Amino acid sequence: ERPADLTVDKTGALWIVKSSYSFAGNFQNPNPYLGPSAILKYSRTGSYLGIQITDVVVPTAVAVDSKGRLLVSENGPNLQIRAYTNLNSNPSLDNSFFNGGTFGVQGGIYRGNPGEIQPNKFYFLSGVGSDDAGNLYVAEGGPFPRGDNPLRGFDLRAFNPQGNMEWNILSRIFVDIGELDPASDTDYYDKKTHYTLDYNNPNPGQGWKFLAHTVNPYKYPQDPRAGRPGAASDNESLENVWMRRVQGKLFMFVNSMAGDQGPMRIYRFDSSTDGYIAIPSVRAVAVSDGSNYPPYQPSQGKEYVWRDVNGNGQYDQNEFFLDPNPPEYIYKDGAWPDRDGNIWQSYRDRGIRRLACTGIDNVGNLIYSFTPREYYQKPAPFTDVHYVRYLPDSDTLFVAGWTTYNPTNTDQPSGIRTMGRYDNWRKGNTRPTWTSTPEQTKDLNNAAGWDIAGDYIFIIQNFDNHTVLVYSIHDGKLVTSWIPGSVIGPMNNCCGWVDIWDSGIRAYKRSNGEYVIFVEEDWHGKNIIYRWDGNPDSAVSVFSVSY
Repeated sequence: ERPADLTVDKTGALWIVKSSYSFAGNFQNPNPYLGPSAILKYSRTGSYLGIQITDVVVPTAVAVDSKGRLLVSENGPNLQIRAYTNLNSNPSLDNSFFNGGTFGVQGGIYRGNPGEIQPNKFYFLSGVGSDDAGNLYVAEGGPFPRGDNPLRGFDLRAFNPQGNMEWNILSRIFVDIGELDPASDTDYYDKKTHYTLDYNNPNPGQGWKFLAHTVNPYKYPQDPRAGRPGAASDNESLENVWMRRVQGKLFMFVNSMAGDQGPMRIYRFDSSTDGYIAIPSVRAVAVSDGSNYPPYQPSQGKEYVWRDVNGNGQYDQNEFFLDPNPPEYIYKDGAWPDRDGNIWQSYRDRGIRRLACTGIDNVGNLIYSFTPREYYQKPAPFTDVHYVRYLPDSDTLFVAGWTTYNPTNTDQPSGIRTMGRYDNWRKGNTRPTWTSTPEQTKDLNNAAGWDIAGDYIFIIQNFDNHTVLVYSIHDGKLVTSWIPGSVIGPMNNCCGWVDIWDSGIRAYKRSNGEYVIFVEEDWHGKNIIYRWDGNPDSAVSVFSVSY
């Protein structure tokens, strides 16, 4: 019943994990909880021998070491490796195995400074093994709490018999795009992970460090990033991350591919209470879908903002705010946060709107107000507005979309068929300073994402050698372009799949004038990181390839 991992002990008996969860689910429809876990002993012919282990909350893997002990990886709240002896009668923890039968800090990365990665602090445990020399091998990876679908890559650690880590291999699979902290050019976040960059390391692929996980599924079980059963409904696709500083405080904005599946989820940080953990804070540009997630959401079809008024990171009944004057047409796609936390939306053929961030409450949440809400007609020459970017300092709006003379016409439409710049936008100007048509290749509209930093617009092309195109924000003209090059391997085997339309690229201008560009690449599960000095005649370098 619900079999998961298994191993064979020195007598030939089978030890089989009875999982708490069905393996029929996927990341959008989490696997339902079906009952308590257990580890059961069977004969080699398949007969149950009446012996079981029931004190492991979420066992994910089993193995037998050279001393005949049964090793179990526990992906429950303890997040430890457990070793059992007396396997023929009444299995019990072996007190001679490290700390009274367990290995690793109890509570894993959520003990001490929550989220911080340390050799003996585990997270998302998915595998365990041992060799004849007594070395211990621990695998981590997969969404909480099942470990059956390694969406977040793997972390394999080897420990000697004394418990010291000998080596560590990481496969940090990126199926999404992150962004740098606006106040730091070395702190990079994706939806679940915090990395640091080392610009002094000249070796491609080695200029980054896995610093912390930012999800705590035990303290915040309703966080859609946790992947827990019941934590996410069908529209909880999460790939896109933007980092913003509002009144000096750090916030993480998360939504889906092209912002077209669900609301903008906003997280706050408080190192004094939660270390590196991103705390669920606000859910904006949200339309109730009639499901049971989030709980207490308004009736179906209503637009709302959820704000964590009491600061517990959970959805409570009095925390949902409705638009008092809902528009006739509600659209939840194409959302993007500007520098000050205001959320802009492309309303396709109906124009553009802006949801204002009006401050920060006493808990630390951003406050969003439906009144007044700004609506704008789509500016000429656009017939369909797909994406917008706004620069508050200069009151400049950049628009990407379709026009009469440059519509979409393929099965994989790009929203960046035409770009336009509009100065003094909120003062009422709707005349473009310039419009530009990004280069397309073959028969694909393959401008797959864009971003703006400093004096440039950066566009990533899909499928065609992963080309980055760089345009001037001043006149919309192409300045330079590049492809990754052989440093990442053969081009046709190592790159070419940008899955996040609109936002599969991020650009950042450092204080020294250098640009750092991050590009999503799903074909081999990585982000490619470039460095460029901003001179159109200068070569670009692949700073790091983060697998």
